Amino acid sequence: MEFQLKKQRNITDTELIRDMQDVSQKLNKDTVTIEEYDKYGIYNSSTLRRRFGNWATCLKKANLRSSKINYSNVTRKDVLQDIIKVAKNLNKRNLTAKDYDKYGKFNHRKIVRLFHSWNNAIKEAGLYCKISKHLTEEDLFNNLLNVWQKLGRQPCYREMCQPLSICSAKPYVTKFGSWYKTLEKFIEYMNKDTNNEDCKQTSEIEGHDNINDCEYIHKTARNINLRLRYLVLKRDNFKCVICGRSPAKDPKIELQIDHIIPWSKGGETTIENLRTLCSECNLGKSDIY
Repeated sequence: MEFQLKKQRNITDTELIRDMQDVSQKLNKDTVTIEEYDKYGIYNSSTLRRRFGNWATCLKKANLRSSKINYSNVTRKDVLQDIIKVAKNLNKRNLTAKDYDKYGKFNHRKIVRLFHSWNNAIKEAGLYCKISKHLTEEDLFNNLLNVWQKLGRQPCYREMCQPLSICSAKPYVTKFGSWYKTLEKFIEYMNKDTNNEDCKQTSEIEGHDNINDCEYIHKTARNINLRLRYLVLKRDNFKCVICGRSPAKDPKIELQIDHIIPWSKGGETTIENLRTLCSECNLGKSDIY
């Protein structure tokens, strides 16, 4: 018996488009989602997206209706699961917004509206985000706060490394002169007495800053700034107020700031309406006030 490698045949654009149309006819629909095509199509949706750029263009080429997503029904969990799925398929620990737009189910701009930045979404999905060489002062302080709460104490220079920290202590030393001066600036920033800014965040943006539409007219923005987050964590002793667990005793614990009266039900972003929860308690709680 002779073993020979069969030469790979180049699939034409026409064959790919025709297969999309065949799937739409089989489903008796005028549009096809990525999931539907992967289930019933001959080829893989990633092949079409690589060829034509994105799924919307694929649908246009096949003269099919754009399968727009109703983002009012999209949850954070839906988005995170899709980000993890794309990263796994691409075998990447760091996923760029460009990669996601090409292979993901949602649009990265919609995700930014929900998580307030692409890096926030990537970190919450458990992936490493690419560290910018030009981290802002707030970026550095936000990272330092995360490390502080994980350790349950003031971090030292050598502890500023992954997976605890998104960067080493070097950017801090470059920015502030030394590690001790960094800690001084951090404490000064966090303890700054600006009650009007910290305990009540006034919204200066018209409309809504998340994917879901909301019927309530808010006086405050949904996003919780760094200093307000710190004040809530400090007040709650860096522990989940429901189960009492903290990252200092269990590194797997992740603390989140939760609206007691949900923002979607009229709750405001004020220190009285915020509390510290671990990710498990936050996920398991009911969204009913």
